[in-house]
Amino acid sequence: MAITATPVNKSGQAILLNDLWAKAEAAKHRNLMSALQTRLPLLAYLAGKTRGETNLGRPDQLGFVGPGVLDMVEKEMLRAAEYHVAVHLQRTGGTKNQTQRGTTASTGTSSYDQNITSSVFRWAGIQTPLKVFSSAVLTENASNQSASWMKGSVDEGMEEHFDEVATQLWRGTPTDTEANFWSEPMGVVHAMQDDTAHFYGNLQMNTTTWFGQRHVGAVTASLKLLNKAMFNPPTGVPAANRSNGFDLALTSGQIYEKLKDEAQALGQLHIVESLPGHKEIGTKFEAIRWNNTYITYDPILTQANDWSAFDSELTDTSKFLALFRSEDWVFMTHPSRNFKVDKWYYPEGEHGKDEAFTSLITTWLRLVCLRPWNQYLFTNVS
Repeated sequence: MAITATPVNKSGQAILLNDLWAKAEAAKHRNLMSALQTRLPLLAYLAGKTRGETNLGRPDQLGFVGPGVLDMVEKEMLRAAEYHVAVHLQRTGGTKNQTQRGTTASTGTSSYDQNITSSVFRWAGIQTPLKVFSSAVLTENASNQSASWMKGSVDEGMEEHFDEVATQLWRGTPTDTEANFWSEPMGVVHAMQDDTAHFYGNLQMNTTTWFGQRHVGAVTASLKLLNKAMFNPPTGVPAANRSNGFDLALTSGQIYEKLKDEAQALGQLHIVESLPGHKEIGTKFEAIRWNNTYITYDPILTQANDWSAFDSELTDTSKFLALFRSEDWVFMTHPSRNFKVDKWYYPEGEHGKDEAFTSLITTWLRLVCLRPWNQYLFTNVS
């Protein structure tokens, strides 16, 4: 891009940088999606199954990854401060059993609407600061070189931002779920929790049968674990609402290799070049297909993270095997903070401030599991 204007001062340079970056914003969507989904195969898989554009990273657009097609009313609802998942407490033999948006009213004198409760998910924010020291920009006369410094800062900052988003989508733990705005999103591991005292989306599992599933005992890596999880659903969930299996399994690179070797030994190794449905991006995760389940590795899990500070049972992510029914998951980003890079700012005349141009990458996001009982987490596979 040829630039003829030459900035004459720091404020003018900031204006030019903002003009350059505004032109680049519209073109960043594809690169952003590719980089983000390289770190998070769950999001890559969900994006491939999303009908229509995800709009992740597009300015002033609601980013949405999940099943179905949104109409205008639904899109407006998703912008709201809270996302509600309606839970119908259906009475069966005097016991309240949870269904997802059930249609059968409870027996007795109470009205149907009094048997509806909702899990609640609020927006959470992730921010990454950017900084370019003024000496690096102002010593360059050419405006194109100035833009290069700015672009380098954004690229480096976005990499850090992606890493934080990917980590929080796995283990995000809001410090106060009663707050209007959450400190972190509610991560995957919280949906796959069977502790009766645990809360997910503000509903306590033992009082609403808002079930998750988790196995913490040591098990040997085997394809049979998929059957073990599928044929042992949590008690209390009506048969009509149980999953008929999992379509995605994520694990560490170490466990993935063991499962791949087992499939090969059984003469049933079906390797696919990448997860299916990548209509927007070029990321490639080698996967094996076992019956109707795609199994692949996740970079976050492979790092052998210790997340015991957030959940005492999560001491080594390299031993995880997480099983998903993808149609139960929804991920969204807010239109005003959809991987947004703020305007560049120079604190001219403000004493005590660094001689630097600064900006900020901000994402407001939500990850929601509509049916936790259809997911399963093994925490100690070797």
